Amino acid sequence: MNCPYCQTKIKNQNEAVTCTLCGTPHHKDCWSENGGCTTYGCLENPNFKNNAVDVGNLTVAEVQSLQGTHQTSETIPNAVPEDKTTFEDEFKRRYKENIFAKRRQNVFLLTSISILAIFSIVVLFSLITKLNSRINSEDYKIKEFIDNWKTSWENKNMEELKNFYDKDYIFVDKDLSTINLDERLKRISQSFKSTKKIKITISELNIAIDSTEKNYANVTFNQLYKSDKVNEAGKKNLRLFRTEKSSFEWKIFREFYE
Repeated sequence: MNCPYCQTKIKNQNEAVTCTLCGTPHHKDCWSENGGCTTYGCLENPNFKNNAVDVGNLTVAEVQSLQGTHQTSETIPNAVPEDKTTFEDEFKRRYKENIFAKRRQNVFLLTSISILAIFSIVVLFSLITKLNSRINSEDYKIKEFIDNWKTSWENKNMEELKNFYDKDYIFVDKDLSTINLDERLKRISQSFKSTKKIKITISELNIAIDSTEKNYANVTFNQLYKSDKVNEAGKKNLRLFRTEKSSFEWKIFREFYE
């Protein structure tokens, strides 16, 4: 019979040791070097270690009888339920740990999402508030008024352009000559008819609302006027006011050009 540890033959009983649990014979030196039985079932359970009997003085029949006695004992069969119970307990413990870990992750994820949602709502509300405040400001309304006025010029839309001027409008040219609204609109209309394309560029826009009378404003800017017939740059000063008659919409009542 071969020793399961060194895989060499056990030549005689005097050098043999048999495990009392599984009945597997070993060389005495191999048993000592390994610290016990090398059979897998024995080594997995600490209770199985170091249970050996010296069979050097026993006959072959006695050794076989010893193996049969221990193999049919209750030790090994009882080990199976113990291992099974340990495995089930460990499985249940790890299963519960995984469940708790997943729950913690879900709670953390939901908490993070809630915090992010609240933060986003606060930021969005702040932006909307600032945007509403800006849109409702008079500076914004006047800037929009100037942009629309410029667009009406570029589109050569006389009907829209008329709505930007007050009936008492006066245009003061660079030579200080003055023109009333009717004459100004007449000249603009003639210019539109003889011009194919108009491009107006506004820069350095400045808006100043009267500190004592909020219904008056002074707007200055540099204007570059380009068409297929005219290319001219200068500085403009538009004086605006609003009243109840105009539904408090801004109107141009003076226009100066340098």
